[in-house]
Amino acid sequence: IYEHLQLIFIFIHNKVFTLFTGCTLSETEREPETKYTGDSVLLSCSCEDPNTKPEDFRWTHVESSGTEVSSETPRYKDRVHTFHKTTPSNLSLLISNLTEDDQGTYRCTVNHKTSADTRLIVKGETVVMFLSSSSAGESVILPCSCEDPQTSPEHFEWTRAAVKETLVSDTEEINGRFQTIRDSPHNLFLRISNLTETDGGLYVCSVNGKQSRNVTLTLTDPAVINALDYQYYLIFLVFLLCLMLLLAAGCIFWRFARGTNTHNQQS
Repeated sequence: IYEHLQLIFIFIHNKVFTLFTGCTLSETEREPETKYTGDSVLLSCSCEDPNTKPEDFRWTHVESSGTEVSSETPRYKDRVHTFHKTTPSNLSLLISNLTEDDQGTYRCTVNHKTSADTRLIVKGETVVMFLSSSSAGESVILPCSCEDPQTSPEHFEWTRAAVKETLVSDTEEINGRFQTIRDSPHNLFLRISNLTETDGGLYVCSVNGKQSRNVTLTLTDPAVINALDYQYYLIFLVFLLCLMLLLAAGCIFWRFARGTNTHNQQS
């Protein structure tokens, strides 16, 4: 009887020990996760046995000198959520509203022993800009768009460098002659109507308060263009006239030379 009781005690002890401490992670190497700024990501981490209850676990951001990823950490405050309170064996981490600074390797460590790493790649908005030119009285569209069409910037604004004023933004997309054109979430085009001579200059498109790109608007005077066109037309006429005179002179010289040769042969 004593031996049977001892076996039962050992069995119960092992079960209890495994229940609270024996978490064997289902995976230790995971495929990288690729997300975009503003998205959410679920980083998986769980025990193989769903009945286990790890005594201790923590998530850390390896590149930030092992910074703990929790609501107590300022950079992650109100952006992270775990599920172990309702499902003890589920140690997964949910991060919301991703930023480019969130990119890196995340490590799930259980009972200060076993760990699993997940690489997170966060793609930000790379803005592409071009040089534009137009004439007074017309309209122009200044392009500004994210390189990846799947991105949708949360915040953006167009400013004019000369006067340092905000023309349009995500909170005010129409402002008099200035209007945001977003035919696609990644496009942040600026339309300027009824251009004046004072509209020329440097414009800045800013995304999420971090990235910014410049576009220079050059205004041309139609009168100047017409004058230049007329000048080029006169030069062309003069050139054509000179060419015709040279051809006429060449023809006259050829006929004179031919007549002279004929006369000499008859003599």
